[in-house]
Amino acid sequence: MTGPTDWDNWNHQFKAEAIAAHLWEHITQDEPLLEKPSMPLITSYQRQAITRANSDRSQTVEASGSEPRASELTDQARIAFQLDMQVYIQQEKEYREQDKAVQKVKSWITNTVAPHYFKIACNPTKTLAN
Repeated sequence: MTGPTDWDNWNHQFKAEAIAAHLWEHITQDEPLLEKPSMPLITSYQRQAITRANSDRSQTVEASGSEPRASELTDQARIAFQLDMQVYIQQEKEYREQDKAVQKVKSWITNTVAPHYFKIACNPTKTLAN
C-alpha cells in the first residue's frame, strides 16, 4: 500500500490473507492466540520405590534425586506421563502452525505497507518483532 487510495484493495487482500491463515477470528473478535505449551516434567510424576536386599530382609529406599527415566515411574505415572506427552506434542504442533501463520501474515503486512506508513502506525513491540 503506497497511499490512502490503495486502502480498500489492501484491506480486502489483508482480510483474505488472515482468513486463509485461520487468524481472522483472532483479529476481529479478540480471540486469543494459542499459548506456547509447557512440556510435562517427568520429575512431577510418582517414581517407583526401589527395593534393596539387606542381609536377611529387604529395604525400601527413596528414589534418588536425579531426574528419573520413564521406566522408573509407577505404572499409573508412566501412563499419565505418556498421555500428557501426547497432548503436549499435539498442542506444540498446533502452536507452531499458528505461529507460522502469524509470521506469514506479519511478513505480508511488512512487505505490502509503505515504510513510512509502517513507521508511523506500528510500534516495534514483542508482538510485532516475533
